[in-house]
Amino acid sequence: MMKRNSSCSSLEIEVRTPRGFIERTAFHEGDEFDVPDPAIVLGGTVALWLLCIIGAFHAKSKLTIMEAGGLEALSDKLAGYTSNPQAEYEDTEGIWISALLLAVLFQDANVVLSPATMRIIPLLSLLLRSDEVIDSKGIILAIANSGAVAGLITLIGYIESDMPNLVTLSEEFSLVRNPDQVVLECLFDFEDVRVGSTARKSIPLLVDLLRPMPERPGAPPISVKLLTRIADGSDTNKLIMAEAGALDALTKYLSLSPQDSTEATITELFRILFSNPDLIRYEASASSLNQLIAVLRLGSRNARYSAARALHELLTLRTSEILI
Repeated sequence: MMKRNSSCSSLEIEVRTPRGFIERTAFHEGDEFDVPDPAIVLGGTVALWLLCIIGAFHAKSKLTIMEAGGLEALSDKLAGYTSNPQAEYEDTEGIWISALLLAVLFQDANVVLSPATMRIIPLLSLLLRSDEVIDSKGIILAIANSGAVAGLITLIGYIESDMPNLVTLSEEFSLVRNPDQVVLECLFDFEDVRVGSTARKSIPLLVDLLRPMPERPGAPPISVKLLTRIADGSDTNKLIMAEAGALDALTKYLSLSPQDSTEATITELFRILFSNPDLIRYEASASSLNQLIAVLRLGSRNARYSAARALHELLTLRTSEILI
């Protein structure tokens, strides 16, 4: 549990998990029993839950928890997990409740900008070994370089009924219901991430999500939005998308008559891709012509506008090729 240590001013967390309780109630060698007080065993878990609830429903309490040393205590707790792999398996409950409390606290901008938060970021990034994080830019790069992006992509598109616990927690503690999408959009809005190796490695994973999957119906439209962010302003990323089969996948997706907003986003992505003259050598660029014309005839107003711009880019490329 969280407590003030009489010998120092720091806040400490004493945690003994339910699993630890079960293991410690077994017989010891000899004649003595070791049966710990259940209040001590569950105290850490209860304290974390209570802080989550207080922090979620009382805005000022987030800052109070931070000022009381809560971030330092959570940092020490997470450091214990990352330095001892076995501890991670023995107290999985403590890990995710600690992460939940951090998510609640980080809703306060003052908490996010505190020095303690900078020390927590590498721990949340799973033993990230990098230079010290010193500002918001460093936080974003730390997350991007930690390998978390690939894991977040695997969460995209699942329906809420497949994740009832996550949805319930999100509602209970006023958290976003789609953290995977929110984090990825934030990361790819940042130029250093968008033009870096993390984005390049993410492209094939996102292109795969353009193909309809019954178990992940929400994945294609989210993938289109993320690919649009990654492609914008980077000819290298556009080529990687073409190599990964994005042109063909987008054409097939467009043929399924998606919702108007998604249709407009797809045609806008085509426009961005066709701004790179090297994409004309891909056969899929020509096959997209019919679908773009169909949108121009039958699509929504925004979709028709984007389709017209995409066709302009495509026809300009083909005209230039003929003249050359």
